[in-house]
Amino acid sequence: MYDKEKLRDVITNDEYRTVDNDGKIFPPSHDVYQIISETLMNNGSHITPKHIYTIFKNDRSGMYSAVLKAFGIDKIAIYDNSNDSTFNMTDNTSDNIFETSKNLKLLISEEKWAQIKPTRQTCGRNKRRYMALQPGKWTNIIANKIWEQTKLACAFMFKRAKVNINSDAKYYARFKGTCNECGAHLVGVLYNKPMKTNDAIFECTLAGFCTKVVHKKKRPLKGFLLEKIATELLDGNKSANVWRNEEAKKLMSFGDDIPPTLYNLTVLRKAKQEKSDKRLQLQSNTDLLHNLNIAKCTRFLRTIHNIGLNPFYCMYWSLEQLLMYKKAHKQDVNCFLTIDATGSIGKKLRLPNGEKSPHLFLYQCVCVSEFSNFPAFQMISAKQDASIIISYFLSEIVRNGAPIPKIVVTDFGKAILIAVARIFGNCIDLNHYMQICYKILHNIYSDNIPQCYIRLDISHFIGMIARWECLRGKAPKIRQFYLKSLGRAY
Repeated sequence: MYDKEKLRDVITNDEYRTVDNDGKIFPPSHDVYQIISETLMNNGSHITPKHIYTIFKNDRSGMYSAVLKAFGIDKIAIYDNSNDSTFNMTDNTSDNIFETSKNLKLLISEEKWAQIKPTRQTCGRNKRRYMALQPGKWTNIIANKIWEQTKLACAFMFKRAKVNINSDAKYYARFKGTCNECGAHLVGVLYNKPMKTNDAIFECTLAGFCTKVVHKKKRPLKGFLLEKIATELLDGNKSANVWRNEEAKKLMSFGDDIPPTLYNLTVLRKAKQEKSDKRLQLQSNTDLLHNLNIAKCTRFLRTIHNIGLNPFYCMYWSLEQLLMYKKAHKQDVNCFLTIDATGSIGKKLRLPNGEKSPHLFLYQCVCVSEFSNFPAFQMISAKQDASIIISYFLSEIVRNGAPIPKIVVTDFGKAILIAVARIFGNCIDLNHYMQICYKILHNIYSDNIPQCYIRLDISHFIGMIARWECLRGKAPKIRQFYLKSLGRAY
């Protein structure tokens, strides 16, 4: 972790300048980021050079703004310099882009007002009580109304909206908002308590805003709104991209700026993940004994069947999956199991020493029957001795009562083939299994026939043939002839 104040002190020093005279940020390959990183390291604050550049690029915690202010560079001047070569603006257009103040009325419907109407709040050690609009709700509704009426991309940060219930008060409710990017200030006043069936009308004054400043910040996603959006993503089975596109159609017209309430894909994905983890009662915990206790002594007991931590592996399948596999194996004589692995979807683990773990492989056993196809057994493993861990995985499946499949379909992965021959074929290794098959074909072997027939997947078989050197560079018709002929023979 890095200390924000230490970073701010360093970057505002002229010796560690990260922008040129026009306010343009130096590229990430510049030596100054490495120098800043080493300086902070000596002061007990750890941050990488690339992280420093990212902070400037996105103006996190106002670091880029602080640098511009320290060196006397105007944000608007930066915008002007970057656009002089593309267009010239007339005086009338300039007046429309830069405004000093604007008055507007925000109409809050009866339904929306019911969601944010004042409640009694407590504050401080003395538990001081006061009336205020409902926290976590009113800011989102006000921000949406501002966008609807002004189309300004300012991500206003609001202060607590206190409510005066005294009859002689000048106003009933009042709030303030500030845009940290262009410096705009917003003050909204509700003079009278809204009557039932009437809208609440906030009279607002917006001052100091400038549409020439490019706004990148978004409104914070938290509280009630976070819960609402995460639920929509999860229950609606929507991706972050789909949800964002649908929301953009509701909020935007052609040519509009991106609203501050239209969140980035990264934020939406994180919200969906946290909601999913909460429902599954998954907590981020680095205590190994705690995690092992969750696997063995909670509702995951019959789902996580074995787990290892050095290196990591996890074998899991539900009781429903096991029962479905048993039923399919019993009712369908042609039922078979497919086994495959991939290392492309698992993210490497971060080890305590800062290094990353080996590739995480997902091993999937899918049951294929005339009734349905469904995943039956799964394992995630970082172990590199694949044949041993796969053999252990398959033996655990059998030990838990799963019948040995009559047919197993897999690719050319030798580790999986060896494990299937050992556990399902009851052979010493793959060579032993192939010798038995050879003898069976020549009618010279009849004892202890393997219970499982191993078959290579046709797609992988055709793919292997397509890579033969003798077929490369040949006419397409010749290639197709051999591929189709060998495929049908297989």
